[in-house]
Amino acid sequence: MITLLDVSLPITAFVLFSLLTIPTIKVIRKRKSRKTALELCWFLAVFIVSSITVANIALKYYTEPSPKPFLNISLIEGSSAIFSSMFLVDAVSVYMAIIFTGVGAITTLYSLFSIGSTESFQNAITLLC
Repeated sequence: MITLLDVSLPITAFVLFSLLTIPTIKVIRKRKSRKTALELCWFLAVFIVSSITVANIALKYYTEPSPKPFLNISLIEGSSAIFSSMFLVDAVSVYMAIIFTGVGAITTLYSLFSIGSTESFQNAITLLC
């Protein structure tokens, strides 16, 4: 059965890693040696953890047959659960989480190696906007 923790882990992982990426890359780029290897290690750490959390949801959703095609996971248990916030998990949301992780990996890898080590991320973000 998919729990609230299973659903919130990918969200938490992406938010935490997104907040830590720019400071981590800044520290890595100040080093004199092995910049590319450390950037690649950071990329792998981010997307291995994120892929594991998304795969966990996909495996749990598809291994347990459900009478309904979607699951409502509420923040509160009991009779007042219909008044609380809920996460809706269905085949489309699982598929979109997989696609989101893949596209995020491609764009992160591209940005790590296309932005020069002398150029700051803030300048690159300004150019994109």
